[in-house]
Amino acid sequence: MSKHDHFEGAGVKDHLKRALLKGRRVQEHTHTPPLPSHLFAMGESMKEITILLSLLFLLSTFIHHLAPSLPLFAAALTLLWTLYKAANNSLVAFEKLGRLHQLVEEEHHEIKHNRPQEREELTAMYRLKGFEEPLLPQVIDVLMADDHRLLMVMLEEELGMQLESEEHPIKRGLFTSVGTLIIGTIATLGFCFFPSWLNIALLAALFCGCSIFSAYVQAVRKTQSVIWSIAIGAVSLGLSYVFLSSLIQN
Repeated sequence: MSKHDHFEGAGVKDHLKRALLKGRRVQEHTHTPPLPSHLFAMGESMKEITILLSLLFLLSTFIHHLAPSLPLFAAALTLLWTLYKAANNSLVAFEKLGRLHQLVEEEHHEIKHNRPQEREELTAMYRLKGFEEPLLPQVIDVLMADDHRLLMVMLEEELGMQLESEEHPIKRGLFTSVGTLIIGTIATLGFCFFPSWLNIALLAALFCGCSIFSAYVQAVRKTQSVIWSIAIGAVSLGLSYVFLSSLIQN
């Protein structure tokens, strides 16, 4: 491959900019934020199942013959949502790992077959970091001497990838399942043994707790995140109540 083909007709700096954007696109989510993704997925699924169970409870207050079977429906909904979220989150994570693996293979191929161009890219990157002659070529020689170290440097410096931050997809699916089952079990037991007014309080407490957990995991604007989550949940359920009320009355 010629130098022109490798850089796609652009200069080294433009090539590096495109490579960095390429790496960032792969690491942007795909529902995977720059934080412990298994905890984020767990918190989101917990909030979602709480909303779904709240809607089911709300529906049972309008359809009275549904009320005796509410715990059974709640258990079924919890199980289905657990399976769906676990499978979906794991699949998304596996797809992301596949794209990361493809980028690693592409970069490894470039290191093996385009060493002069890789050296030029590396020199440009470290010159931008402030390295100058005579230290610059010595640093480049050390990095070029070890293909594995060079691969890691190019992935992190050129593509902006942090491979050590990636979690196994099964871990993400497992934490999602555990969180959903915990919330679903608590709500289902409440439907079995608590009166309606206490179930309302229980569901509200569960949603607030899940919102606080998600905000804590994200570690940014915790208070604002909790307020927004609770407000969105309250508005959604309020609109659902109005819709069901008007629908049944008509």
